[in-house]
Amino acid sequence: MNKVPIIRGEVPDLQFFEDFVSQNTVNARTIKCSPPGIELERFAAVCSFEGAPFSVRQFIASFVSDIGNGNSSVAQKHVAIDSILKVVHENIKFFETLEHYVWLARLTVAAELLLNIPQRTDAARKRLCKALESMRLDAFNHSPACVHHVAKALVEDIPLDSGLNLLHAIKKLAIYDSQLLYYVAVALLFAGLDVTMKPKTARLDSYGVRDVNELLSYLNEFNLLNIQERHDDLQNIYNTLKLFSLYENMILLREYNEQDKELEREHKIYADCFRVNVKQRNTFRHWLDRSRSMVHVFGNDRFDVNYLLLSDVIENEMRPLFDDFCVPEEL
Repeated sequence: MNKVPIIRGEVPDLQFFEDFVSQNTVNARTIKCSPPGIELERFAAVCSFEGAPFSVRQFIASFVSDIGNGNSSVAQKHVAIDSILKVVHENIKFFETLEHYVWLARLTVAAELLLNIPQRTDAARKRLCKALESMRLDAFNHSPACVHHVAKALVEDIPLDSGLNLLHAIKKLAIYDSQLLYYVAVALLFAGLDVTMKPKTARLDSYGVRDVNELLSYLNEFNLLNIQERHDDLQNIYNTLKLFSLYENMILLREYNEQDKELEREHKIYADCFRVNVKQRNTFRHWLDRSRSMVHVFGNDRFDVNYLLLSDVIENEMRPLFDDFCVPEEL
């Protein structure tokens, strides 16, 4: 893929600022910004799923057992994880089927969610990511069935809920040099919106790429007018804003003004899902302006770190992108 989404992170000194505010406000911070990751034992469970080539399953079996062994030290478990990643990378040529690919993608994303790992393990993880990117998929790059199967495996088997682990996984997948994994990231983004905004009707049995109008329909439902009454739900509001921010980065501004032929060449059957016009982009911007006003109104009433974190997503992640692109008003 030629274009890389512009993933804009938090300001470098945000953690220091958050700590300062937390010590100088009577309102407790309830919003968490960093993914909790997964436990080492959960990673071992992911490795145990069916789908790996037979030879790979044999090679990693003892290492998987070491991670699940309650008598193993953390250091020993890290060595076992490093060995698993090394074995899989060295045997990547045996991954030939869709079932193999799904297993490898699930393992790779699970590895991305391992926190506080040694530098050598991080290096092995990066090599595995490159190996996943390099796999030739040809026609499967644009296959709705492949997008569904990979997304379903990530959500259900790691698992990825609608929270910070899901956000982290989407950000990682979006910047992989892989057409299929980019579509998986978009499918996971919509799955996250389903769970956070439509929990009773979430499409938990279907994962796929959807169009801009469907994203805009979520904006209409995401009403911040009652934000002051939803103080117990601020984490969910934060997660939803981050999903909208990712969509803005990945699609809304990235694909705007692309010629139809270029969209069809790159995205083929998904071309309509990435077609963005002036009216749609300005609808998003106007929603962003209204949301910014609501957060400011209630955030200024009390020195609450939670509202500052919500404001940070809007002011430092979402608004600057529109300023950079200088969106014209529709005539």
